[in-house]
Amino acid sequence: MFTRHYGGRARRGTLSEKFAYASKGVIRHILAQLAQHGIVAKKKDKKGRFITGAGQRELDTVAGQIAVSRNSAALAPAAAE
Repeated sequence: MFTRHYGGRARRGTLSEKFAYASKGVIRHILAQLAQHGIVAKKKDKKGRFITGAGQRELDTVAGQIAVSRNSAALAPAAAE
């Protein structure tokens, strides 16, 4: 799933471009690191991974920080005038 999502065009020189899948090794290492930090975990008795409660809390915190910085950046030029 991730390989198809993060894949893109393969530039093959003079030949026409063609879709290519992303590297599975990189995705696997990223998911392993996220698992070490407790953001994702493997499902028991099933395939795949899921976002843990602590991981969702961390993602919500980061999203809130981004929203605040975007709002303050949007308001900064208006306040300068």
